[in-house]
Amino acid sequence: MSVHVVFGGPVPDIDDVQAILDKTGFELSLFEYPVKFQDHTGFLPMRRLGQRAGAEFYLGGAEDIRQIDDWAKVGFDRQFDKVASLYFGGDPEWIASAYAFASAFASATGGVVIDSEEGILQNPEEALEAARLIWTWANEQRINK
Repeated sequence: MSVHVVFGGPVPDIDDVQAILDKTGFELSLFEYPVKFQDHTGFLPMRRLGQRAGAEFYLGGAEDIRQIDDWAKVGFDRQFDKVASLYFGGDPEWIASAYAFASAFASATGGVVIDSEEGILQNPEEALEAARLIWTWANEQRINK
């Protein structure tokens, strides 16, 4: 499973994305293993409610955007020149964490989120609402274990 943030301009730092997560009320921490998104490739560790979570994180350019656009059949601002892609498994906590991160990253960059499962384009506010729905589902899954 994957979600992508397509954006232009500078890559935000971890403090910017964490501040947005904190304002939204998501109990998600990126600070356990601080990284520079500009230089990071591979597993991006996160913590939610004391539990380990995370996603594979890759930063790409225009060619990567074209591949996503062709695959998802969505349209977006052609001035966007970067994509942050997150890949994750089916664990509800990890799905919720990846989607919350994507919504915060999109907010920090003025970008948009592409939900690869649905093939839809979302602005940061829509992605935030989707992240909240996933969070509710993840909490229900955790409680029912």
